[in-house]
Amino acid sequence: MADENPERQPVGLARNNWYDVLDLPGAYDLVHARRLLESRPFVSRVPDQSLIVTSYYPETDYVVATRGDGYAFVYFPTGWSAVIRISKLNTEAIHSYWYDPGLVKLL
Repeated sequence: MADENPERQPVGLARNNWYDVLDLPGAYDLVHARRLLESRPFVSRVPDQSLIVTSYYPETDYVVATRGDGYAFVYFPTGWSAVIRISKLNTEAIHSYWYDPGLVKLL
């Protein structure tokens, strides 16, 4: 496959080839991230950066937001903080959770 060519230049800010990192501990955490994303309705989910109050983030630490019917996900790749506009969610009650896939253990 062309992607398995070590001479190929990475796209974007990729630091490693995907096949070099498959067995790193964090790779298995993606199973939990997928379960989290699949736990909420997918069809209504749309990207919505307006949930995040504008602030500077380096390209490598860009905070990303998405929302759907009755929920929102905000992804902080490296631990930065952000102010979230909860008024954009059109709800009277807010339940927030911190999800760290690195803390989830497989049984």
